[in-house]
Amino acid sequence: MKQHSIQLVFLLIFLIEFGKALKNSEQRCITPFKRAGLCIDAQKCLPVYNLMITNTKLSRYQDEFLRNSRCDLTNALKVCCQLNTTPTPPTVDRPPIPKRPARPMKYQTSSNLLPQPPYCGISDTVPLGSRIIGGKATQIYEFPWMVLIEYTFPDSGQKYLDCGGVLINHHYVLTAAHCANDKTSGVRLGEWNQTTNPDNQGAFRADPFLDVRVVDVIPHEFYDSHSLANDIALLRLEKPVNYTKSIKPICLPSAVGMVNKIFDNIGLTVAGFGQTESDIVSSIKLMVNIEGFPQDKCQRLYRSLTLNQLCAGGKADQDSCNGDSGGPLMWTPNNSNHTYLVGLVSYGPTPCGQVDLPGVYTRVSKYLSWIYTNVLP
Repeated sequence: MKQHSIQLVFLLIFLIEFGKALKNSEQRCITPFKRAGLCIDAQKCLPVYNLMITNTKLSRYQDEFLRNSRCDLTNALKVCCQLNTTPTPPTVDRPPIPKRPARPMKYQTSSNLLPQPPYCGISDTVPLGSRIIGGKATQIYEFPWMVLIEYTFPDSGQKYLDCGGVLINHHYVLTAAHCANDKTSGVRLGEWNQTTNPDNQGAFRADPFLDVRVVDVIPHEFYDSHSLANDIALLRLEKPVNYTKSIKPICLPSAVGMVNKIFDNIGLTVAGFGQTESDIVSSIKLMVNIEGFPQDKCQRLYRSLTLNQLCAGGKADQDSCNGDSGGPLMWTPNNSNHTYLVGLVSYGPTPCGQVDLPGVYTRVSKYLSWIYTNVLP
């Protein structure tokens, strides 16, 4: 009995000293999203702390995130917090990524990082029509922020283009999280007709398309692959791209009055290279004009729909479709020459283009804080 008590005392002393050692050291760890982190007090880790103090009920996935973030068995309030200054270890030989400076969780617009009008959202041509499913071919310089995402399979070396994305500045492309994975290797900018290079339309001749490697894939930390909640991701490009007639950034909806704007029955536009009504993927960039679908009506169709998503479409043969994922849902206000990124193609009905069955889009204005927090100079 006496010997047992002595063992307990020694064990208690060991745990106390061990706890002190952990407290005074910066333990490396891996976050639930497989990123490098430090084992620190939860109150010092904003993504975790903000969940701990929220007044709303946590989803099952948020609850799992909190539980899986614990990194110290002796202290339940220590969590593995992602290092903003430590990028994901590259799988191939890539140049180092600049350290990400600390940013407040509340976003702040920064014109030198993410362009504002008049330096964004401008196409150099007048649309051929006002009208992908039920779409028309775009003009050669139309929607110059559209990109195609490249995927590479290391075992075979095979590459292919799938999913869309949107250029938001010299360094970053925005896309859907379900389009961003460990096979995401690059993007193609300035593409219009995939069967020609360089592209030409009548007297207009574009520069050759530009392929750029992706050096960092940043999906939203609460992306849910089952419900497609938080279906948004950033791709950092290997080098800054120069703007041309065929390559320009779109405007983000950060202006006053856009963040919470209701788009019910408002005219919007989708563009992409996805599946058409003839069930083939288009070689030419297409566009289709659709309308915002009432949120309350859409909620009855898609039970998992949140305020971070919006719906559009729901008319026969006018819809985004397979292969358009990650591409832009756009709005050009009346009496404006600037186009804004309202949403990202997330999911929709099968087959596409059904009456009263709209597509679902990630509402970009709800993620401005996340975007500004994650972009680097």
